[in-house]
Amino acid sequence: GAELCASLRYEDSDRKQVEARSDVVNMLESQGAADLGVEEQWCRCMFVEALVQAQNLTAESRSEEAVKRALQVLMDASEKVKASPAAETPNVKALLEDMMGQSTEALSRQDWYFRWGVHYLP
Repeated sequence: GAELCASLRYEDSDRKQVEARSDVVNMLESQGAADLGVEEQWCRCMFVEALVQAQNLTAESRSEEAVKRALQVLMDASEKVKASPAAETPNVKALLEDMMGQSTEALSRQDWYFRWGVHYLP
């Protein structure tokens, strides 16, 4: 199978040559865990992008329609995260809990959003 090993050579502040070498990693054995780790980060990015879009929508207009569109952006992102292969990992479960919990509640009503949701969402 495919293996990966890295080596590093550099000169320290005393001008001394330093060399370091990593352990050999069998890529086929570690690929699944690495893929899930990347997928978890993709899920986090989806949440952040949805929050930015939601905030932009509500900054453009304080209307009830803008808040409803912002909520839909968050719900669409939540569905994508739920469909992720990493959806059952502890980190993504916690992320979904926040997406579907307080974040959704913050955007569920116009008065709530402008009273406290705007301060709750990062």
